[in-house]
Formats: sequence, structure tokens, C-alpha cells
Amino acid sequence: MDTTREEEIFLEILHELARLNLGSTLHAVTQGEFFLLSIIRRFGNYVENRANSVNVSRLAVALEVTPASVSRTLRGLESRGYLERVTDAENRRNTYVKLTEKGRSLFLKENELVAKLAGRVFNRMGEENMHTLRALSEQLHGILEEELTALPASLPQAAPKF
Repeated sequence: MDTTREEEIFLEILHELARLNLGSTLHAVTQGEFFLLSIIRRFGNYVENRANSVNVSRLAVALEVTPASVSRTLRGLESRGYLERVTDAENRRNTYVKLTEKGRSLFLKENELVAKLAGRVFNRMGEENMHTLRALSEQLHGILEEELTALPASLPQAAPKF
């Protein structure tokens, strides 16, 4: 396979995956908001268990995005009544996030849609193909991450344009 064809295949795969939008399945939130709600729900409720509660830093790590990005998304969800922030009484520098009843209800409805979609896709692809796809996806992600990290050092520096 020549380099040009390799590049075409690589870019076609990235383009096709980028065009997929889980958010089109959801009714009330974006894909990013849904993932954020799911992580908040998974970590637990602040009032019930502070040790497992989630703050902006923990969300950023879990989502692999910046704390500023998480804060923007949280503001939008908070303004719509889906979550609230709770300041730790013992250490006021710590602010935790928890779902409101409205947020829990919304998450369950949206998650039902995602679960139905996932079930249909899984059934059509088959279990073995899905496991293979996951393994290949993880391998591709790892290779891309390594190559992107090494890329700036391997590229010749372009001459500045004046």
C-alpha cells in the first residue's frame, strides 16, 4: 500500500468517526453534557458520601478535558436545574457537584435512549466484532497518542514568514 492510500484510509476513518454524533440521539442535553452527567451519577451523591463525591478537578480527569471546559458545561447544566454545587462545610475551598432530582430524571431518560441505541448496534455488529473493534480502537488510540506526542519533535521547523 503506498503512502497516499494509507493517508486516505487513515483520514477517512477519522472523518467517519468524527461525523458520528451521539448527541443527535439525545433530546435535552449535548453529548458532552450527557457524559458529564453520567460521571457525576457514577461517582455518587455529595450528601451521601463525601469521600466519593466529585468536584471539577475529578471530573476533568475523568473526561480528559480541562477544568475550565468542565466548569463551562457545569454552568449550563446548573442553570437548567440539572445539578447543583455544594461547598464543603469543613473546607470551603472544596466545591462538589451533585445531580438534582430533575438531573437524575433527565439522565435516566437520556440513558434509556443511549442503551437502546447501544443494544441495536451491538446486536447488528455481534459480540465478537464489538470486542475486536474495542481492542483495535484502544490500540489505535494508544498509537495515535504516542505519535501525536512525538510529532512536534520530528517535524522540521518552518521558516517564519514575514
